[in-house]
Amino acid sequence: MFFPEGRVRVFLYGEPASMRLSFDGLYALAHNRMQQDPTTGNLFAFINRRATQIKVLYFDRTGWCVWAKRLEQGRLISNWDAVTTREMDWTQLKLL
Repeated sequence: MFFPEGRVRVFLYGEPASMRLSFDGLYALAHNRMQQDPTTGNLFAFINRRATQIKVLYFDRTGWCVWAKRLEQGRLISNWDAVTTREMDWTQLKLL
């Protein structure tokens, strides 16, 4: 799905997340730990402890989507101490 870049809100979860989580588990993290409503159409990004995988949860009004990416080399984040739960823009997500 394609988004108008200026209208997309992206929330990054500031702690390592288990990549075993799927729709319900990621929904619970976004709702309970991030205090956000996942049904608003915003994107919610979750990164694993080694920072080699990312999952993005999205609700498109007909159902849930989970996008996943695993890096072959390198890391998405170099230091977890510098990461906080926060809102970021679409460009920053693409740069991850």
